[in-house]
Amino acid sequence: MASLVLVVIVTLACIQVQVKAWYFMDSECGEVISLTASDPDGVLYTSASLYYEDNMNCNVTITAPEGQKILLIFVSFEVDTGSTSTCSDADALSIWDGSLDSGSWLSPTDGLCGDLLNVPSYGYATSTNETVLYWTTDNSDNSYGFIINFNLYTSTPCDATTEFACSNDRCIPSELKNNLRDNCGDLSDEPEVLSFFGKFLAMGLGIVIGIIVAIVIVCICCVVGCICCCVKCGKK
Repeated sequence: MASLVLVVIVTLACIQVQVKAWYFMDSECGEVISLTASDPDGVLYTSASLYYEDNMNCNVTITAPEGQKILLIFVSFEVDTGSTSTCSDADALSIWDGSLDSGSWLSPTDGLCGDLLNVPSYGYATSTNETVLYWTTDNSDNSYGFIINFNLYTSTPCDATTEFACSNDRCIPSELKNNLRDNCGDLSDEPEVLSFFGKFLAMGLGIVIGIIVAIVIVCICCVVGCICCCVKCGKK
């Protein structure tokens, strides 16, 4: 299971290659990330390491130009849950809408923990041009952490010359369309991705499961084949 999670995370990380700016929570503690018209998006990782660190108490601020807002979309999320049904005694990520001296919580007040099912698939959209992410960890049970895409957005009406109109009444910079990342929050900026998955699922559940099983079998055969070749080479 751990190896499967690792493969997924590496795959998702590779998709981020087109992003102009990568950031790591542990190295950006207390820093401000400024989005601009020329740099309208970025990706935030928990750490450059596979597992995040213990005893972290870190905040990162992301700002946008006046009149624009920020959309945060979770690509991956795997955070220790602690011993209770809340995140109060767990490693947790909390998201604040606005500056430190004014604003409100976007995330639950006790933060976000657990897996990707515990965060909204449509992400978090600020109502201001600033957001603060708070990241705290205890001294045990580290996990893979999170990958968050973030980008500029405004509300309709959109500027047809510089913006793409999402299906959810948001406007994003035109350059963010068809970049294999959900920059709208509803995937409407990725019609090719939606078309692919739509055709894939239209084949029926049985066929989809059959394809997945076949791929797994092929992968296993490839691994076994490589092992056998290595054994034969070793005997020579």
